[in-house]
Amino acid sequence: MVLVPSVSASQNPLTPATYSTSDWLKWASTAWQYYQPGVGVNSASGLHRATLGWNCFTDWDLGTYIFSIIFARRLNLVSDGSGNGDWQFTDRINRLLTFLQNRPLSGPTPYWAYDWGSGTPCSTAGSAAGDSADEGRLLGALHALTAFRPTYSSQVASIFARSHSAYDTFSTQLGTNYYDYFMAEGYAAFGYNESNVFNAVDNYVGPHLNIYGQNLPLMKTGSEPFDLEIL
Repeated sequence: MVLVPSVSASQNPLTPATYSTSDWLKWASTAWQYYQPGVGVNSASGLHRATLGWNCFTDWDLGTYIFSIIFARRLNLVSDGSGNGDWQFTDRINRLLTFLQNRPLSGPTPYWAYDWGSGTPCSTAGSAAGDSADEGRLLGALHALTAFRPTYSSQVASIFARSHSAYDTFSTQLGTNYYDYFMAEGYAAFGYNESNVFNAVDNYVGPHLNIYGQNLPLMKTGSEPFDLEIL
Protein backbone atom coordinates (compact mmCIF):
# COMPACT_ATOMS: atom_id res chain seq x y z
CA MET A 1 0.00 0.00 0.00
CA VAL A 2 1.24 3.50 -0.80
CA LEU A 3 2.08 5.59 2.25
CA VAL A 4 -0.07 8.72 2.19
CA PRO A 5 1.09 11.93 3.96
CA SER A 6 -1.02 12.95 6.93
CA VAL A 7 -2.58 16.07 5.42
CA SER A 8 -6.11 17.27 5.98
CA ALA A 9 -8.43 18.14 3.12
CA SER A 10 -8.06 21.85 3.94
CA GLN A 11 -4.27 21.51 3.61
CA ASN A 12 -4.39 19.62 0.35
CA PRO A 13 -2.37 21.73 -2.13
CA LEU A 14 -4.30 20.36 -5.12
CA THR A 15 -7.84 21.46 -4.30
CA PRO A 16 -9.76 22.71 -7.37
CA ALA A 17 -9.70 26.31 -6.15
CA THR A 18 -5.89 26.36 -6.05
CA TYR A 19 -5.21 26.13 -9.78
CA SER A 20 -6.88 27.51 -12.88
CA THR A 21 -8.07 25.70 -15.97
CA SER A 22 -5.08 27.07 -17.83
CA ASP A 23 -2.75 25.52 -15.25
CA TRP A 24 -4.30 22.08 -15.74
CA LEU A 25 -4.19 22.45 -19.52
CA LYS A 26 -0.53 23.39 -19.33
CA TRP A 27 0.25 20.28 -17.31
CA ALA A 28 -1.79 18.12 -19.66
CA SER A 29 0.17 19.54 -22.60
CA THR A 30 3.43 18.78 -20.81
CA ALA A 31 2.34 15.20 -20.10
CA TRP A 32 1.29 14.76 -23.73
CA GLN A 33 4.86 15.46 -24.84
CA TYR A 34 5.75 11.93 -23.78
CA TYR A 35 3.58 10.59 -26.61
CA GLN A 36 5.40 12.48 -29.33
CA PRO A 37 6.99 10.46 -32.19
CA GLY A 38 10.58 9.67 -31.34
CA VAL A 39 9.99 10.03 -27.60
CA GLY A 40 7.37 7.69 -26.17
CA VAL A 41 5.95 6.68 -29.57
CA ASN A 42 7.84 4.86 -32.31
CA SER A 43 8.03 7.09 -35.39
CA ALA A 44 7.67 4.15 -37.78
CA SER A 45 5.08 1.90 -36.15
CA GLY A 46 3.02 4.40 -34.18
CA LEU A 47 3.17 2.10 -31.17
CA HIS A 48 4.31 3.46 -27.82
CA ARG A 49 6.63 2.22 -25.11
CA ALA A 50 5.77 1.90 -21.45
CA THR A 51 8.78 3.92 -20.28
CA LEU A 52 11.79 5.59 -21.82
CA GLY A 53 13.87 2.71 -20.49
CA TRP A 54 11.77 -0.17 -21.86
CA ASN A 55 10.89 -0.37 -25.56
CA CYS A 56 7.84 -2.57 -24.97
CA PHE A 57 4.31 -2.17 -23.68
CA THR A 58 1.62 -4.26 -22.04
CA ASP A 59 -2.08 -4.07 -22.79
CA TRP A 60 -2.43 -1.99 -19.64
CA ASP A 61 0.00 0.51 -21.15
CA LEU A 62 -1.84 0.36 -24.47
CA GLY A 63 -5.12 1.11 -22.71
CA THR A 64 -3.47 4.10 -21.05
CA TYR A 65 -2.26 5.38 -24.43
CA ILE A 66 -5.75 5.05 -25.95
CA PHE A 67 -7.27 6.95 -23.02
CA SER A 68 -4.56 9.59 -23.43
CA ILE A 69 -5.35 10.06 -27.13
CA ILE A 70 -9.06 10.45 -26.37
CA PHE A 71 -8.44 13.09 -23.72
CA ALA A 72 -5.81 14.83 -25.85
CA ARG A 73 -8.51 15.25 -28.48
CA ARG A 74 -11.08 16.45 -25.94
CA LEU A 75 -8.58 19.03 -24.70
CA ASN A 76 -7.65 20.03 -28.27
CA LEU A 77 -4.05 18.97 -27.83
CA VAL A 78 -4.57 17.19 -31.15
CA SER A 79 -7.10 17.66 -33.94
CA ASP A 80 -9.03 14.96 -35.78
CA GLY A 81 -6.48 15.24 -38.58
CA SER A 82 -6.52 13.52 -41.93
CA GLY A 83 -5.54 10.08 -40.72
CA ASN A 84 -2.57 10.04 -43.08
CA GLY A 85 0.58 10.22 -41.00
CA ASP A 86 -0.08 13.57 -39.33
CA TRP A 87 0.03 12.18 -35.76
CA GLN A 88 -3.36 13.62 -34.92
CA PHE A 89 -6.26 11.69 -33.34
CA THR A 90 -7.39 9.62 -36.35
CA ASP A 91 -3.90 8.71 -37.45
CA ARG A 92 -2.85 7.55 -33.98
CA ILE A 93 -6.02 5.54 -33.35
CA ASN A 94 -5.92 3.91 -36.78
CA ARG A 95 -2.36 2.72 -36.17
CA LEU A 96 -3.33 1.16 -32.82
CA LEU A 97 -6.47 -0.52 -34.12
CA THR A 98 -4.57 -1.94 -37.10
CA PHE A 99 -2.00 -3.36 -34.70
CA LEU A 100 -4.71 -4.90 -32.48
CA GLN A 101 -6.46 -6.44 -35.45
CA ASN A 102 -3.28 -8.13 -36.66
CA ARG A 103 -0.93 -8.63 -33.73
CA PRO A 104 0.48 -12.07 -32.92
CA LEU A 105 -1.47 -13.99 -30.27
CA SER A 106 -0.80 -17.16 -28.35
CA GLY A 107 -3.90 -18.96 -29.50
CA PRO A 108 -6.61 -16.44 -28.57
CA THR A 109 -4.53 -14.92 -25.75
CA PRO A 110 -2.52 -11.70 -26.10
CA TYR A 111 1.11 -11.86 -25.12
CA TRP A 112 2.02 -9.98 -21.97
CA ALA A 113 4.12 -7.38 -23.79
CA TYR A 114 4.89 -6.28 -27.34
CA ASP A 115 7.82 -4.47 -28.92
CA TRP A 116 7.06 -0.86 -29.84
CA GLY A 117 8.98 -1.08 -33.12
CA SER A 118 7.98 -4.42 -34.58
CA GLY A 119 4.70 -5.11 -32.77
CA THR A 120 5.95 -8.64 -32.08
CA PRO A 121 6.10 -10.21 -28.59
CA CYS A 122 8.65 -8.38 -26.47
CA SER A 123 11.98 -10.25 -26.37
CA THR A 124 12.54 -9.43 -22.71
CA ALA A 125 9.16 -10.90 -21.73
CA GLY A 126 9.53 -14.24 -23.49
CA SER A 127 6.25 -16.01 -24.18
CA ALA A 128 4.45 -14.68 -21.09
CA ALA A 129 0.71 -14.25 -21.64
CA GLY A 130 -1.50 -11.32 -20.76
CA ASP A 131 -3.49 -11.26 -17.54
CA SER A 132 -6.91 -10.23 -16.28
CA ALA A 133 -5.72 -6.82 -15.08
CA ASP A 134 -4.05 -5.72 -18.33
CA GLU A 135 -6.86 -7.02 -20.52
CA GLY A 136 -9.51 -5.34 -18.37
CA ARG A 137 -7.70 -2.03 -18.75
CA LEU A 138 -7.50 -2.42 -22.54
CA LEU A 139 -11.18 -3.36 -22.83
CA GLY A 140 -12.12 -0.32 -20.78
CA ALA A 141 -10.14 1.91 -23.14
CA LEU A 142 -11.65 0.33 -26.26
CA HIS A 143 -15.13 0.85 -24.84
CA ALA A 144 -14.29 4.49 -24.09
CA LEU A 145 -13.12 4.87 -27.69
CA THR A 146 -16.41 3.59 -29.11
CA ALA A 147 -18.34 5.85 -26.73
CA PHE A 148 -16.28 8.81 -27.92
CA ARG A 149 -16.33 7.82 -31.60
CA PRO A 150 -18.99 5.18 -32.43
CA THR A 151 -17.55 4.85 -35.95
CA TYR A 152 -14.86 2.60 -34.46
CA SER A 153 -17.38 0.11 -33.09
CA SER A 154 -16.97 -2.51 -35.83
CA GLN A 155 -13.18 -2.48 -35.59
CA VAL A 156 -13.31 -2.80 -31.82
CA ALA A 157 -15.78 -5.68 -32.17
CA SER A 158 -13.38 -7.52 -34.44
CA ILE A 159 -10.52 -6.97 -31.99
CA PHE A 160 -12.66 -8.32 -29.15
CA ALA A 161 -13.67 -11.34 -31.25
CA ARG A 162 -10.02 -12.33 -31.81
CA SER A 163 -9.51 -12.93 -28.08
CA HIS A 164 -13.09 -13.57 -27.01
CA SER A 165 -12.40 -16.97 -25.44
CA ALA A 166 -9.38 -15.59 -23.55
CA TYR A 167 -11.50 -12.75 -22.18
CA ASP A 168 -14.09 -15.34 -21.13
CA THR A 169 -11.46 -16.78 -18.81
CA PHE A 170 -9.90 -13.52 -17.68
CA SER A 171 -13.29 -12.10 -16.73
CA THR A 172 -13.67 -14.79 -14.06
CA GLN A 173 -10.29 -14.15 -12.43
CA LEU A 174 -10.90 -10.80 -10.76
CA GLY A 175 -10.86 -10.33 -7.01
CA THR A 176 -13.31 -8.26 -4.98
CA ASN A 177 -11.57 -4.98 -4.20
CA TYR A 178 -11.21 -1.47 -5.59
CA TYR A 179 -8.51 -2.34 -8.09
CA ASP A 180 -10.53 -5.20 -9.51
CA TYR A 181 -13.61 -2.95 -9.61
CA PHE A 182 -11.64 -0.65 -11.90
CA MET A 183 -10.76 -3.50 -14.25
CA ALA A 184 -14.18 -5.15 -14.02
CA GLU A 185 -15.71 -2.10 -15.67
CA GLY A 186 -13.82 -3.00 -18.85
CA TYR A 187 -15.18 -6.53 -18.91
CA ALA A 188 -18.70 -5.39 -17.99
CA ALA A 189 -18.66 -2.99 -20.94
CA PHE A 190 -18.38 -6.05 -23.20
CA GLY A 191 -21.22 -7.92 -21.58
CA TYR A 192 -19.50 -9.90 -18.82
CA ASN A 193 -21.31 -10.21 -15.49
CA GLU A 194 -19.02 -8.69 -12.87
CA SER A 195 -21.74 -8.14 -10.27
CA ASN A 196 -19.77 -10.05 -7.63
CA VAL A 197 -16.91 -7.53 -7.91
CA PHE A 198 -19.20 -4.51 -7.95
CA ASN A 199 -21.37 -5.75 -5.09
CA ALA A 200 -18.37 -6.53 -2.91
CA VAL A 201 -17.24 -2.91 -3.10
CA ASP A 202 -20.65 -1.23 -3.22
CA ASN A 203 -21.82 -3.16 -0.13
CA TYR A 204 -18.51 -3.14 1.71
CA VAL A 205 -18.61 -3.35 5.52
CA GLY A 206 -15.27 -3.11 7.26
CA PRO A 207 -12.37 -0.80 8.21
CA HIS A 208 -11.85 2.47 6.35
CA LEU A 209 -8.89 4.72 5.57
CA ASN A 210 -9.01 8.51 5.46
CA ILE A 211 -7.10 9.94 2.50
CA TYR A 212 -7.18 13.71 2.13
CA GLY A 213 -10.51 13.91 3.90
CA GLN A 214 -12.10 11.06 1.96
CA ASN A 215 -13.21 8.06 4.04
CA LEU A 216 -12.54 5.05 1.79
CA PRO A 217 -12.82 1.29 2.35
CA LEU A 218 -9.52 -0.28 3.34
CA MET A 219 -9.22 -2.65 0.37
CA LYS A 220 -6.22 -1.69 -1.75
CA THR A 221 -7.48 1.86 -1.33
CA GLY A 222 -3.90 3.06 -1.21
CA SER A 223 -3.10 1.90 -4.74
CA GLU A 224 -2.13 4.74 -7.05
CA PRO A 225 -5.19 5.01 -9.37
CA PHE A 226 -7.37 5.97 -6.44
CA ASP A 227 -4.94 8.17 -4.52
CA LEU A 228 -4.23 10.17 -7.67
CA GLU A 229 -7.94 10.65 -8.39
CA ILE A 230 -8.40 12.07 -4.89
CA LEU A 231 -5.45 14.40 -5.35
